This record gives sequence, structure tokens and C-alpha cells, in this order.
Amino acid sequence: MKKYLFILVSFIVAALVIGCAKEAGDATSEILDLRIQKNGTVLESFRAINEFVEDRKNPQNSTNVRVFNVEGGVRFEIHRPSEASYQPDMNGNGVGWVAIWRIEEIGEQTYQTTCAVLNHPLNEQESFEVIYPLCEPGEKYLFKVQFDPIDLNNNRADQRYEFVSIVAEDGIGDIDYSKLRKNRYLKLSFDGEYPRVTLSNCIPPKNAKNVRTYIDFFAGNKDWETNNATVWIGNYVSDKVDETVNKNSKGTFSFVWINEQEMESIKQAVDAYGKDQFFAQYSFLFDLPDTFQCSQYVGQWRTVMIESDCVRIK
Repeated sequence: MKKYLFILVSFIVAALVIGCAKEAGDATSEILDLRIQKNGTVLESFRAINEFVEDRKNPQNSTNVRVFNVEGGVRFEIHRPSEASYQPDMNGNGVGWVAIWRIEEIGEQTYQTTCAVLNHPLNEQESFEVIYPLCEPGEKYLFKVQFDPIDLNNNRADQRYEFVSIVAEDGIGDIDYSKLRKNRYLKLSFDGEYPRVTLSNCIPPKNAKNVRTYIDFFAGNKDWETNNATVWIGNYVSDKVDETVNKNSKGTFSFVWINEQEMESIKQAVDAYGKDQFFAQYSFLFDLPDTFQCSQYVGQWRTVMIESDCVRIK
């Protein structure tokens, strides 16, 4: 009897040890490491890239964007769109925001991950070139280049998106987002006046320069397809990594609404659009050394936007 009891106790202890080890392993596997890494695992071609390549005979070219492999990364040749709203004139037309996004399939979700916001010269010249260095040699990349006119009258309908794909041959490495899962890392709550945002299990890109916090706030239900169903209402900007953000944080809160008036609280901004809920997207801003050619035109690097669940305004 004692022998069987000993075996039973030993089995229970072993099960507990295995369970604890599994939990520790799971906790480690959930950590999202946003540091730039080279010679990492070359990811398989994602479904979105395969479908994109099949739909286009020459995926390295779009109407206004061409990509080429060069020493140091991928060279983008970007031209000013031909539509009238992008032509600079005395009426306030011209090219406003231009950004390069990487598109990735992670799990069952499609994400816009690393973003390069460009200080472009397209209102002074027809085209320019910039080298994108965040590439892992041998990996296939799908990029979305976003153009916004200065006069963005019709919300997202005036934006222009162009897609290009290429297998990189050189670069300094990239950020591995393979562990990214929807709504896992960011918690949002509301105290009646200010939001509280908490980021966990995430390593910032601390091997880059000037790493800092940027949070966008949106009113709506995350419906990006219906015009004005989801609207940007403000942001929080800090000059440091700030993983817990509330009204006592040292960064700058800014909430605006449809007439671009600054609101005293996020509730006013959400109410002004007739919404009853909001959510947050957290990203790290960072810089690369000035020795990189891209520093001439890249005004801001951003990591993936880590998204919270929606929170209702009561």
C-alpha cells in the first residue's frame, strides 16, 4: 500500500513540476520582443504576399512606387501621385502624409507592422529615393506605401495605397512580430475622465535611438471599412518609454474632435462624434543613427500598433 501511495504522490509532484515549467515556458513565449535583430529566422512567405504576387505580373512596381535591392536594404523610388488633390498649388493642395508600412500575416490576422513616416520633398519635386534598411536578407517583404493629400476632406476616402513586394538581399535585420497576438499586450480602462493604458510582456526596441511612447485613441467599434465609423480622437506622446499611461503621466495628452477644438477629456471627444466606446493603439517611436541614408527622409520610425479592446464610455 505504501509503495502505491509513494508512486501516486511522485506522479502528482511530477505533474505539478511539469505544469509549472509549462506555465513558465508559456509566459516566456508570450513576450513580444521588438528589438531589431539580424540573422534571425527567415519567415515563410505569408498568404497575403502569395496572393499579392499572383495578382500582379511585376510586384516590384506599382503606379508611383518602385523597389530595388541595393547595398544596405531596399531602395524605394517614390513619385508624386498624378491626381489633382496631390498637386501643390495656392489652394492648399499637395502631398501631405507619406508612410511605408510592412504588411505581415501573423497567425490568422493581417497586420501593418513597422512603419516609416517620411519627411518627403514631393511638393518641391516629382520624386525621391530612400533606402529602407530594416530587412532580413532572404526574407520576402510586402510593403504598403500610403499617400495622404494635404486637404484630406473626405476622411479615408482620399487616401491612396500602393503595394510592392520584394525578396531582400541586404539590410540590418528587422523586428520579429511572430509572437504578436490580437488584444494580448495592451489593457485599457477609463476612470470617467482620463484613460489608463498599461502595456505588459513587451520589450521595446531599445537597441535603436530615442525610443519613446506614442498612443493613438479612436472612437468607434474598430470598423475601418465604413466611413466615420471609427475616428481618430487624440493621442498621447512621451519622450521616454512609458508603459503605464494615465492622467499623472508626464507626456502630453491631446484630445480633439470634428472641429479640431481641443477637449478637456476623452469623454467629450467621444461624445462629440456620437460614439459610446473607444480604444487605444500603442506603438514605440524610435530613430536610427544619422549615418543611415534613410535618416534624410525618415522623420519617424514606429513599431507595430498594439491594440486594446474597446471600452465603453458611461
